[in-house]
Amino acid sequence: SITNPLTLCSNDSVAITNLSVVNPGTVTKVEIYWDRIGAPTVFETDDVPAPGKVYKHKYPTLQTTQVYNIRFRAYSGILCVNDRLQNITVNAAPKVLFNNIPNICLDAAPYQITQASEIGGVVGTGSFSGPGVTTGGIFTPSLAGPGTHNIKYTFTSSAGGCMDSLTKTINVYAPPDAVFSFSSPVCETKDVTFSDNSLPGEGSITAWTWDFADGSPLLIRNNATAFTHRFPAFGVYDVKLVVSTSNGCRSIAKTIP
Repeated sequence: SITNPLTLCSNDSVAITNLSVVNPGTVTKVEIYWDRIGAPTVFETDDVPAPGKVYKHKYPTLQTTQVYNIRFRAYSGILCVNDRLQNITVNAAPKVLFNNIPNICLDAAPYQITQASEIGGVVGTGSFSGPGVTTGGIFTPSLAGPGTHNIKYTFTSSAGGCMDSLTKTINVYAPPDAVFSFSSPVCETKDVTFSDNSLPGEGSITAWTWDFADGSPLLIRNNATAFTHRFPAFGVYDVKLVVSTSNGCRSIAKTIP
């Protein structure tokens, strides 16, 4: 008896069950020719067979469907023998390629993972699984969250439901946190000292973008040293700071009136 004869795959073992009987007496030996046509002199022998015993064989993993003829031979005593011949169809197994996924910032827009594919020419469908990814491969960093995540790609063939899969990791960078303070008192037409206290998350902070909301151009600095700014008149100004890291990640704007 062939186990699951309609869904045999070349990347998995084929299993057969011994159902041989003799009356009177016992079955004393079985021989299994897993490929009677392709390898007629190669067989497996079991001198202590038992009813219901399962035998497994792994055929070559191929991306083409193959038909094999199995000869199952049972002996009673020494001379009495009976054969059972049966063709089996071993379905093509898909072959998955999954290249490395580039790391990404937490605030990056959702994007399509394109690094996974089936390269054996087997017809079927692929699907993704893991944190922050849809079955179609749309990865949303904010849903996955900061850290290293496993993304799995599984391809299932149309014939036989044969599967192959690979897993790759993606690192979602923790974003920087913009933090600043300023000197007091804050008087019009007087220099105000601004100090940066931002946290880098992952990587290092490489750029500080200041917006003083007073009509002056954005101030982009490449270091965290304190500096002064003079407001042109009294009033309330929503000062904003955005910091960027060596990984290309940007913080949420920190605003202090």
